[in-house]
Amino acid sequence: MTSEGEDRRNDNMENMEDSTREGGTEYDEPPIKLDTSLDTWVIIDNVPEVGKEKLGKLEKVLRDKLERQDFPVVSLHMPWNADGTSTCGFCFVEFENKETASRAARDLAGFKFDKQHPFDVTPMEEYEKFLGVPNEYEQPPPPVLGPREFLLGWMLDEQARDQYLVRYGEMTEIFWNGPNGKPIPEYRRKAWTENHVAWSPRGTYLATFHRMGIAVWGGDQFKRINRFQHIDVSYADFSPCETYLITCSLLERDNKQDPQSIIVWDVRTGKKLRGLLGPKPSMGTRNWAWPVAKWSHDDKYMARLSDDGKRISIFEAPSMKKVDEIRRDDVKDFVIKEFCWSPSDNYLSYWVPEIENAPARVSIFKIPGQTEVRQKNLFSVKDVKMHWQEKGDYLCVKVDRTTKSKKTTFTNFELFCIREKEVPVEVLDLKEPVAAFAWEPVGSRFVIVHGEPPRPNVSFYSMNNFKQGTLSPLKTIEGKPVNHVFWSPRGRFVILAGLKNLNGQLEWWDAETGQMLASDEHFMCTDIVWDPTGRFVATFVSAWQHSMENGYTLWSFRGHRLYRTTREKFYQLIWRPRPPSLLKDEDEKKIMKNLKEYSRRYDERDEERRRQEVSGVRAERIRQLEEFNCFLSEKRKAWQADHDIRVELRNGYCTDEEADYVEYDETHEEVVSQKEDPYKGSQRQCVMVCLQPHKEERFH
Repeated sequence: MTSEGEDRRNDNMENMEDSTREGGTEYDEPPIKLDTSLDTWVIIDNVPEVGKEKLGKLEKVLRDKLERQDFPVVSLHMPWNADGTSTCGFCFVEFENKETASRAARDLAGFKFDKQHPFDVTPMEEYEKFLGVPNEYEQPPPPVLGPREFLLGWMLDEQARDQYLVRYGEMTEIFWNGPNGKPIPEYRRKAWTENHVAWSPRGTYLATFHRMGIAVWGGDQFKRINRFQHIDVSYADFSPCETYLITCSLLERDNKQDPQSIIVWDVRTGKKLRGLLGPKPSMGTRNWAWPVAKWSHDDKYMARLSDDGKRISIFEAPSMKKVDEIRRDDVKDFVIKEFCWSPSDNYLSYWVPEIENAPARVSIFKIPGQTEVRQKNLFSVKDVKMHWQEKGDYLCVKVDRTTKSKKTTFTNFELFCIREKEVPVEVLDLKEPVAAFAWEPVGSRFVIVHGEPPRPNVSFYSMNNFKQGTLSPLKTIEGKPVNHVFWSPRGRFVILAGLKNLNGQLEWWDAETGQMLASDEHFMCTDIVWDPTGRFVATFVSAWQHSMENGYTLWSFRGHRLYRTTREKFYQLIWRPRPPSLLKDEDEKKIMKNLKEYSRRYDERDEERRRQEVSGVRAERIRQLEEFNCFLSEKRKAWQADHDIRVELRNGYCTDEEADYVEYDETHEEVVSQKEDPYKGSQRQCVMVCLQPHKEERFH
């Protein structure tokens, strides 16, 4: 028995050895693989250096701060220096998984442990890459530079035409504004944007809105220049010189250490310069207005009003570091309601409402330094609106006041003359409601729409005699259906419009002569936009406000209708802005002085162009006539060649001569319908007679 058992055991061992040599058995286990990756570890630099007595407290505080940011720590290790007296100022932290470590490396960058210790976080995987960097620097080969897209090619148009963009349905089209308002297609693209589009202030770039962010396009072929990733972006705004871009996404929860709601970008490089906390979607848009951050005219400073209105923070570009702050800690309940920059100087104006016995106040400061240029106290204030003239020469403060009984509201205008010594202020009182106010862009005139709707009065004023201490009224037009005013960008000409509930009543006026140039109507008009030169103006009905009568109309500056079209689901028409003129004021005055000479030269060009157009139309008509005559001659030859065949088919009769026919006209009457009256029981027969001449041709 023993020998038999030993024999069986030996046989089994031999079989196992054979099977092992042949590839293993079912009892073999795969080799154990060790996880040598460090993808769950990160290195946090700029940690406070402490001794052994404070190590435990530092580790506890560090763990608590990380867990408050939703980063639970698995393990934490702080290396010691060579002497063993203090930590090295960095630590190794392990998290639960790779995703948490990646999120920590992204979100904890710049996190402030305290004022002196902002974190610098590096994943361990990247640290291993850094170890492979050679100690000696090797200069990389110079990059291969290709030609850059020329972004101002549209300004070289020989005819000095302007471009405008229209959006309807899913289509976006760009046109040249041709002679006499005729649109000339330049570029079109379907589904170019998911929301709306916007030109940059100088027309260099076109921004399109997408769910993942903003794309910027430019050049003759409108190629993509850059893109800015900002998920669910709702708003975007360029700085005046097109150097920076601010985007806003309404996030319910934002990271205070690295805000993502509002982001400031460098347009050319696409680099994120700074993040700002924004309003939450639950707040709605009634308690804040876009843009939440405003730029100075030279892109040097950006200002933002805090959510509580206690201070205005001034940031300097491109570092985006806070360099100044307007606040009043000594005044209880100090709240700034609104602020705005001067369009031509680094002046910042703001107003503060009444606080208990303290009056409301409008202040103008010079930035940086907060040098006060002018301030004015106001009493019994209900609301204030500030309007800077485009050249920064004047500031109008529209003040809505109430009487002592608080039952009656009236309006007065505080007009600041910025260029004059000590900035004098002229006051204009109106004892009736004001619907609209607008400065002339390049002049000293302004328009006020005042009185009871729907037919208020329109008054023109001038600041020319301001040095003599008088505000000059120019003209008052009574009883006009107007609620909006649109000045030409070049001044002088103005459109008085009754939009929306006033059904698009339009009047063109010359402020220089005080005469009405034209009157017309664009039914249900919602928007009016002038072209940059002030020669053309567009009116349109947007599908965002009305679902019917969508389309646009182009007019001359004198109110002549040039072109009209309708588009289903028409949304936008925006003219492409022009960069500032390179001419000095003296050069412009010289051109205006010799305007007749220049006009004669351009009139000759226009006449030559019209002759070419007429000759082109005439040549096309002659070509079409010759083509038709050739076609007719070929068909006549073919008809004559088939003469014998026609005679044979008609049993020897020739039917080509029309004189061999006799025509008979026969009239047939036919009952079309019959109706029975159910009330009287009588039958009425309604007979509609259709007289149809029937021509019967008979051969003699």
